[in-house]
Amino acid sequence: MKKVRGVQRPQKKSTGGMLVGPTHEEGGIPAVVDGTTQVELEGGEYIINAQTVGTVGTQFLDKLNSTQTSYH
Repeated sequence: MKKVRGVQRPQKKSTGGMLVGPTHEEGGIPAVVDGTTQVELEGGEYIINAQTVGTVGTQFLDKLNSTQTSYH
């Protein structure tokens, strides 16, 4: 891939991890899903890598991310 001066490539989070950046109230972290849908992420949110999602499943992660669990 050709390097372009002055253009910063987005950081990849393929291994997952904690997002560091502003809160939603402070403007959040802009991101694009599927190349077209703009979303706002928030510092303190956590990225789960695809392998882990495939292993534990989205049903578990949806429950973990909701208030339907004793983890909160």
